Amino acid sequence: MFFRRGKVISPLGPARLDYGLSPSQARQTLKGLGGLLIRWADGFCERPSEWYAMICDRFQDMASTPSEHRRYIRRGLGNCEIRRVDCEYFSRHAYDVYANASRRYRGDIPTVKSEQEFRHDAEQTAKFEDIIHHWVAIHQGRVIGYGVACVYGKIEVTYTQGKLHPEYEKAYPFYALMYEMNRYYLAEQGFGYVFGGYRCTRHETQIQEFLVKKFGWRKAFSHLYMMYRWDVGLFVKVTYPFGRWIGRLGGRVKQLYLMEGIRRSCERESPQAGL
Repeated sequence: MFFRRGKVISPLGPARLDYGLSPSQARQTLKGLGGLLIRWADGFCERPSEWYAMICDRFQDMASTPSEHRRYIRRGLGNCEIRRVDCEYFSRHAYDVYANASRRYRGDIPTVKSEQEFRHDAEQTAKFEDIIHHWVAIHQGRVIGYGVACVYGKIEVTYTQGKLHPEYEKAYPFYALMYEMNRYYLAEQGFGYVFGGYRCTRHETQIQEFLVKKFGWRKAFSHLYMMYRWDVGLFVKVTYPFGRWIGRLGGRVKQLYLMEGIRRSCERESPQAGL
């Protein structure tokens, strides 16, 4: 199954699966869902690649955590109660975190939702609480951070959202949330791995290297496949040689050229990536 988020169409399912499409299937899906491009991957591979998924398939407990990182986890757990909650609780208590975290971010993001919109979206997940899980970090009776996870059988848990109130960074809610969520899904529930998204192309971030260094995450290499809507494809083909200069415009234009460069690199390794 594929879905559209904004103008990009992507698979809905575990990252380790091969979502290979023929050219005709890709065109049909692109036309049916109405995006600017469709992208997918072919599961995990051993050989290093420019495209990769960020995963954690081993819970790193306190004993195996380096001492310089362990103290922050302990501080987070000491300051915060980590709890899985229902969507009704989440909708009533998490908006302040969402709004403050979103307003602080200076990247290319949509307008911050109103509290009514936020609560409405959260409440829509009530029928799917078996597969959509809401987690919160509570400090002195107040929610100061949260995470949202989507489960696929016992194969994968996707961490789809995570935000922290900027005024409570010194309570270390992120450390506590990450530790407890990983412990629950990997050590207690026995899921194959947790997935935190693919290589970031939208903005500069150090979160992925942070996860590798402090929580035992790793890069699971894959190949990026893309097909553009015909006019977007023509634009990219004609202007790509000048992408180094056009990409200085930043934002989505820069992201588009970066993804095209990754796709071309993957095409050299896996010819199907050149669809």
